[in-house]
Amino acid sequence: MSEENIEISWMVGGPAGAGVMRTGQVFAATLIYMGYYVFGTNEYPSLIRGGHNMYKIYARLGEQVYSQLDLVDLYLALDKLAVERRINEIRENGILVYDSDEVRGLEKKRDDLYYFPVPMRTITRELKVPIVTRNMAGLGASAYILGIPFEYVEKAIRRILPRYIDENIKVARRGYEYAEEHYEGEKPKPLKIGEYKPKLFIDGNSATAIAAIKAGMKLLAAYPITPQTPLLEYVAQHADDYGVVAIQAEHEIASILIAIGAGYAGVRAMTATSGPGLSLKTESIGLAAMAEIPLVIVNVQRQGPSTGMATHQAQGDLMFSVNIGHSENTIVVLAPGDVEEVFYYIPESFNIAEKYQLPVIVLLDKYLAESHYTLDAIDYLRNVRIERGPILSEKDIEEMKKRGEEYLRYKITETGVSPRIIPGTRGALFRCEGSEHDEHGYYTEKPERVTAMWRKRFRKLETLLRELREREFPLVKYYGYPPEETDAVLVIWGSVKGPVLEALRILRNEYKLGVLQVVLMKPFPDKEVLDILTRAKQVVDVENNYTSQLARLIREETGYHIEKRINKYDGRPFNPVALSKQLREVIG
Repeated sequence: MSEENIEISWMVGGPAGAGVMRTGQVFAATLIYMGYYVFGTNEYPSLIRGGHNMYKIYARLGEQVYSQLDLVDLYLALDKLAVERRINEIRENGILVYDSDEVRGLEKKRDDLYYFPVPMRTITRELKVPIVTRNMAGLGASAYILGIPFEYVEKAIRRILPRYIDENIKVARRGYEYAEEHYEGEKPKPLKIGEYKPKLFIDGNSATAIAAIKAGMKLLAAYPITPQTPLLEYVAQHADDYGVVAIQAEHEIASILIAIGAGYAGVRAMTATSGPGLSLKTESIGLAAMAEIPLVIVNVQRQGPSTGMATHQAQGDLMFSVNIGHSENTIVVLAPGDVEEVFYYIPESFNIAEKYQLPVIVLLDKYLAESHYTLDAIDYLRNVRIERGPILSEKDIEEMKKRGEEYLRYKITETGVSPRIIPGTRGALFRCEGSEHDEHGYYTEKPERVTAMWRKRFRKLETLLRELREREFPLVKYYGYPPEETDAVLVIWGSVKGPVLEALRILRNEYKLGVLQVVLMKPFPDKEVLDILTRAKQVVDVENNYTSQLARLIREETGYHIEKRINKYDGRPFNPVALSKQLREVIG
């Protein structure tokens, strides 16, 4: 906790199935009602019950928060395993609140902590309420210790919890009173209370679903896979409200083929998955590219390969995505870095897919998809543009016939984009072909026609990049000091953005730093990247993978070699304080 008492880092841990995530969300909502911006992230094993779950929060009063912190001021532990796993993530002189009914014979391994036992199960028995409400006793105790008025806890419970609302409030109040009666440690100064303004507190999966629906998506076909599954669940829950079809297919291959079929029929369609599922979808992505069918694919990356660590963080699919499939594919790859960017780039991905008639892969990751971000409550999707590209109507076909023109589905054009028709449009027939073909869609092996069609398809990427530059589409983003004034420029992509921006805040009095975030991965914005890197005194690449995949892509596309690199590949996101230490060592 800061000396000004305007920031707090808090964590809850316990077994899967014990409501750890909900407890964290209630505490986050409590802080939001007090005027704080909150970032919340989780960690959990691939288990339905048991094991260890964690939800960690970092909050600041009146100022945006971009990631969690390494250490917490107060830790609420719901069982003994939670204590053992995370006791070293409490800051010096911090506070451990734990369920004394569940954690018995606790060995106090750290003398610098204050240990506060709360009989959470006993409280639920005394109040004659369901045992599932016990977490609120620990949350109430946390609130008292941190000087949070109970009214904010009550508001949060009413907002977040779906059932046993009155019972949960009773338990939280009793935990608050218990701490008031029994807590004997040094209390931090009460958290300052600011002005409450409505805010969004939303995870990346939900934001992706909302943005896709707002962009006109009418079909989502997917197969459940961690950490993508909540995206599918969100769309399925709200499908009837927005006229969307949500299909849980029998497997990954079926899901993408359903989406391709919908795209062929003129429907805005999306499929979503994680790394192993993207591997299974690979051949079908090639089909969509060759047949020039619009398709959006969301890939929520996780630690791999094989099954890897199904519920943990990584950024290992970048090179796989830009080079996906056998041979050479005309695809687009985008990588937003936070929820606000998800709201922007998901609708753009649908426009690009339809205008240029190709697959667009949007790279998220576990950290971005499942963490919760606080945003000001404005309509980020108010002015969504829907651009479908050249689609010929029956009237257009009639006019062509009058001019003696024949409709060609794969007509060779200067832009590489051929006008398409929706199947069933009167007056025109066409073949949709997944093998190499001529302008009519008939299979061909003739060298001159093969060459012409390859050039046509790849011209789409050239046209797209030119169009994006002309309308100043954010291919890359830059933060901090101008490149030539920096001690170093940090190169990042995806959700690494959050911890890096927090690290910049930590180092703001030590270094002048800049951050280059690459968003468009294919076609690659070589001019924009080189313009910044060649002006920097030194460059440091920061990635959540082992092989520095963005640095490799930059060298491949521009020839610029980044020597200094910081990599994290243990299945966890970067922590800003630890990252700051690494940056000090690397920058010098």
